Amino acid sequence: MPEALARFTDLRVYLPRIEHQAHVSAALKPNFPGVAQVEFVQADLCRRELLVEIEGVATMPASPAKR
Repeated sequence: MPEALARFTDLRVYLPRIEHQAHVSAALKPNFPGVAQVEFVQADLCRRELLVEIEGVATMPASPAKR
């Protein structure tokens, strides 16, 4: 799983409480080492029990050429 997280290049993080941004940012850095850009957005999430929602863009390995 860690190698999959290293493929992410950009993240958008939705937080209902923007004051949690620093804490979430600190948790993201070691787990998403390839991320160049993180955008934080204060937003209501789809379920009350969620504290954070993350969407991202990742690169995928090239598939072998078909012959």
